[in-house]
Amino acid sequence: MRNAIQHKLGTLERRLPITGWDEVHIDPEIVNNWRERCGSFLFSSADRGAYAPILRCFDDASFDWGARVEQVAAGKLSYFSNEPVEAGFPPRWNDNLLEGRSGPPLVHFSKIDEFGCGDVKCIWEPSRFGFAYDLVRAYWRTGNERAAEVFWTLAEDWLEHNPPNRGVNWKCGQESTFRAMAWCFALWGFADCSATTPERVLKAIRLGHATGRRVEAHLGYALSQRNNHGISEAMGLFTIGLLFPFFEESKRWATLGRKHLESQARTLIYDDGGFAQHSANYHRVMLHDYLYAIRIGELNDAPLSGALRKCVARAGTFLDSITDRATGCCPRYGQDDGAHVLPLANTAYDDVRPVVQATAAVCGDGELPFEHGVWDELSFWLCGDEPIQRGVSDETGLEDVNNWAAGCDAFHNKHGMAMLRAQRYKHRPSQLDQLHVDIRWKGVNVALDPGTYSYNAENEWAGIPLSKTAAHNTVMVEGKEQAEQAGSRFIFLPWPQVRRGVFDLLSQSEDHSVGMIAMRGPDRRHHRQLIRLGDEVFVVLDDLGVSADALPSTLHWHLADAPYVFDASTGRLELDYEPGRYRAFFGVLDGGLSFDLERAVEGSYVGWYAPRYMLAEPALWLTAATGPGPSRLFSVFGPDGLHVQPADSGLRIVFNNRSITLTAEDWPASMGGPNDAVDRYAKQWSR
Repeated sequence: MRNAIQHKLGTLERRLPITGWDEVHIDPEIVNNWRERCGSFLFSSADRGAYAPILRCFDDASFDWGARVEQVAAGKLSYFSNEPVEAGFPPRWNDNLLEGRSGPPLVHFSKIDEFGCGDVKCIWEPSRFGFAYDLVRAYWRTGNERAAEVFWTLAEDWLEHNPPNRGVNWKCGQESTFRAMAWCFALWGFADCSATTPERVLKAIRLGHATGRRVEAHLGYALSQRNNHGISEAMGLFTIGLLFPFFEESKRWATLGRKHLESQARTLIYDDGGFAQHSANYHRVMLHDYLYAIRIGELNDAPLSGALRKCVARAGTFLDSITDRATGCCPRYGQDDGAHVLPLANTAYDDVRPVVQATAAVCGDGELPFEHGVWDELSFWLCGDEPIQRGVSDETGLEDVNNWAAGCDAFHNKHGMAMLRAQRYKHRPSQLDQLHVDIRWKGVNVALDPGTYSYNAENEWAGIPLSKTAAHNTVMVEGKEQAEQAGSRFIFLPWPQVRRGVFDLLSQSEDHSVGMIAMRGPDRRHHRQLIRLGDEVFVVLDDLGVSADALPSTLHWHLADAPYVFDASTGRLELDYEPGRYRAFFGVLDGGLSFDLERAVEGSYVGWYAPRYMLAEPALWLTAATGPGPSRLFSVFGPDGLHVQPADSGLRIVFNNRSITLTAEDWPASMGGPNDAVDRYAKQWSR
């Protein structure tokens, strides 16, 4: 196997030798008249006068675009949407500045071990040129050409230090594609600036050609991963082929890109709009890729198919269905490497309203899902002012959703939502998060997924610990992982599959006051039930049907940091969040639990979460260990005023003058038909 890999890499080196930027002859007439000779982009410089006042409407009055440009000019760059760091101007493109490590030597990229320099994403991040979007946005609002000069200075320096196919920044075709996307945005965005000289235009065109060659040569590998890599690289070939039609390879690239964009949409986007990569953030990357390609195709008389557009529309609807209306954020699940391919709105990193709104704008002709706001800017860059003239749906977005293929079933209410991860995998899992529950209340992600932090960290963060079972809000049955890593930090075997058992996936009472989702976990002995009581109370019941001599199991909950009071004798936790006090109760019907509550443990990943890549912040990690043998566990969440009390053979839940009593027969493995149970719960709760 090793010899085969070395042979393949050697072949790649012969197909893509290290070259200079002047290897390909470009007709000077093309450069001098590039806007007439290139394809049509999302906008033209003629649009700037009309765009400027509209773009300024998306800004807070206090936002200073001049200061944003000077921040980049001072070498202060944001990595992974975190606070800017001193990277230098220009930065050392081939070093890991974030971790203070030197990068690999400037040899052919096929000879580079990308895991030998810390987290290689810390090198790739500035080379994506994500800051180019802000520089263009600043220029189009203010007309200050300083932004263009800053971009071109950085672009020329990057070219000088990254000749084609040499160095780690050419290692990944997807990274090359994202860089080309940003450069195209800047090339057209700064088209009428004095800084955009013919010499610089030629350099941008040559980057496009080198990127096309790099991506085509190794496209098979990207497609074999069955994730965003294949989609991104197909998008890169399609758009480069259309935007630069004068390359001798352009027609082939556009045809090849189209072919795989179409096939990847059919294969990797599920019937309910879920995506094969099983990640909320990679779902957004996939949508960004397709929206960019769809619009470039339309504008160059090469539209992608109606079937593809329907797939992408479904993917947007899915993301909308699990979005918290108060914040625009959806539950974090799966890997999250900080990717934000089209950062074209003044919203938080994890606000998905821009891409959901843009998907409806590009792939639909009806109403938009969100009221108009700053998140419309992405739609505006893609489509002009047509989307912001459209009506907005009057639906509340509070419908409970059953996304079985995507593995994301959600209950919504007026103050937040809860989502259960339950997947029957058709594509490899990215995390061990089966039966994980995410809970949001008034903008607080109360019960959370800790995120990713880093793909190649050392010490306590080595091995991507936040992808494992213990880092999710689920049960480790007898202390065992849901699956084991198999030779790679990204592969788990065997795939842990959830089973429906005898339970309906989603069932509601007629008055919608109570909802229930019931599942059987990858370990057949674990059944989990998520119940929504009214607008604010969520109940999680875990039934562990293990043998009498089984090892203890552990219930895990990861909670947003806050001042708290915890009574281990009763399992009662009170949390003081900004919107108000919140309560949670944990217990077992028979026997007792051994609790442990940790926060920000030094020298450990325990008690931390990663809201963004390479950023760790404190969280509360609660574990509750059972005794040996079977257990019926409960976890109850709700605002101040919630009470959970012992009752005969069960527990009584009280909130706002409503109550319900659950007995052993209500735990998932014991109960009968779920519809009967929901009706029974609703009758109690509505009294």
